[in-house]
Amino acid sequence: MHYLGIPTTRALSIVTSDSPVYRETVEPGAMLMRVAPSHLRFGHFEHFYYRREPEKVRQLADFAIRHYWPHLADDEDKYRLWFTDVVARTASLIAQWQTVGFAHGVMNTDNMSLLGLTLDYGPFGFLDDYEPGFICNQLGSSRALQL
Repeated sequence: MHYLGIPTTRALSIVTSDSPVYRETVEPGAMLMRVAPSHLRFGHFEHFYYRREPEKVRQLADFAIRHYWPHLADDEDKYRLWFTDVVARTASLIAQWQTVGFAHGVMNTDNMSLLGLTLDYGPFGFLDDYEPGFICNQLGSSRALQL
């Protein structure tokens, strides 16, 4: 993605393990260390929302704004402006994926970056030609996973 000009995390190192990983088949384990300006995700907010901790949602938003949107910190409309930018970055990222035929197989809140970065490369695929029924996550055959 980086060399395609699409915002992404970068791999710093990989470490293999003797511990097996059980997926569709047994595979060798490994850990990938990724670097990015931030690993803040939509899911961090969701965590506090579902725990009914709105003050922590606000604190996390304030942290994100202070560190990554400092020009909004003193704006009385900072939350709306910040959210608008997060939505725009996300839409731009997904549009950029589509321009190269990239399909992400697990678009849950844990894989959605506030900064509009490609985070997790779990199940994914590239399409050479448009296929409406294409599913890149082989764990599911649901229409929800189709393009």
